[in-house]
Amino acid sequence: DVTGFAFTIPYPQGTAQVEIVNDTDPSKPINMTTVSATNIVYVPPPIVNITFTTSGIGSDANGATVMTIDNTPYSYSQLQSLSFNWAPGSNHTVAIYSPVAAVSGKQYAFINWTNGDGLQGGTSNYTAPTIDTVVTANFKTQFQLTVTTNPAGLTPQPWVTPSGTGTGGTWYDANTNVTLIASPLAINTLKNWYTFNYWVLDGNPQKTNTIQLKIKMDQAHTTIANYAHFKMNGYFTDSN
Repeated sequence: DVTGFAFTIPYPQGTAQVEIVNDTDPSKPINMTTVSATNIVYVPPPIVNITFTTSGIGSDANGATVMTIDNTPYSYSQLQSLSFNWAPGSNHTVAIYSPVAAVSGKQYAFINWTNGDGLQGGTSNYTAPTIDTVVTANFKTQFQLTVTTNPAGLTPQPWVTPSGTGTGGTWYDANTNVTLIASPLAINTLKNWYTFNYWVLDGNPQKTNTIQLKIKMDQAHTTIANYAHFKMNGYFTDSN
């Protein structure tokens, strides 16, 4: 004989727990004539709070998309207070953007995740954990170094070490020390020769005839290696 039993019915939003007992006397067995009541208790699914945020990005990247979560884009300002209530074990798609543009000559490059639970650069899958979690995307600041010659397009161009990253190798992590060396002689497409004169750094002329220039990438920098037309006196003759 059965004096009572309970079972659950799954629902997408949780489960319903159903309890059946002898309504006349719960201590007595139940049968089709004595069952007259059911108690239905809704049991909601467990929920965890997942917060996404960033580290290393400044407010100058406010207008740029930093990441997408389940195909919805989010900017820097939105990521200052972005959280979701998810079921543990639920799967979500997270994509990180890198680099993230800031003001001219400045950008933020993705490094890694904190509490990412398998998240990587680019697009990857995120499985919600069983506890409330703060997921942080960590970035670093980079500045652009522009190097040209005057006249433009001389060969060889100045040597730059170490090489930067990104298109043209012009981006450097903040505070990187960079050395530029200008060629003493350079030539243009018309086969005219030029001799190095001086560097210009961010509009400021440097020491004359000093081919080496050292820069700390604490901001975006623009450099110009200035040359003077090389005038050859006399002429060459064949000694034979």
